[in-house]
Amino acid sequence: MALRKGRFFRDEVDRSENPNYLQRKIEILLKELAFPSQIKKWLDFGCGAGASTLIFLRCGATDVNGG
Repeated sequence: MALRKGRFFRDEVDRSENPNYLQRKIEILLKELAFPSQIKKWLDFGCGAGASTLIFLRCGATDVNGG
């Protein structure tokens, strides 16, 4: 599987095994973009395995859809 997916395979494994892998980066990005905290419905475009979706829920979203 690693041969077929290449370097993205390792990233996907890290995202699913370590819940903090992307969380800090996403929190910084949301802060830099001044993302309004009252927005609770989010779209995780290109969600892959859904690791970012879980992070969005931990960051305050209440309704996250993947696409």
